[in-house]
Amino acid sequence: MLAKMEMGFRSLDDMLDELIVEVRKARFLEASEILRARMRRKGLGLRSLERKGEAIRVELFKKWLRESRRHS
Repeated sequence: MLAKMEMGFRSLDDMLDELIVEVRKARFLEASEILRARMRRKGLGLRSLERKGEAIRVELFKKWLRESRRHS
């Protein structure tokens, strides 16, 4: 209750909602930094990451298409 009052929240629910948002932001930022570090280690830029992502999507689509034709 003291933290709620000191931080100016109207209710404990409001404080918990804000805490959840902040924890999610922190996790996202941590994951982003891990990704950036791995990209730096591998010498990848945003364009190469984008191309790799597209290649994976194309391959997954082709796999899905083959399987859907097989089940038809």
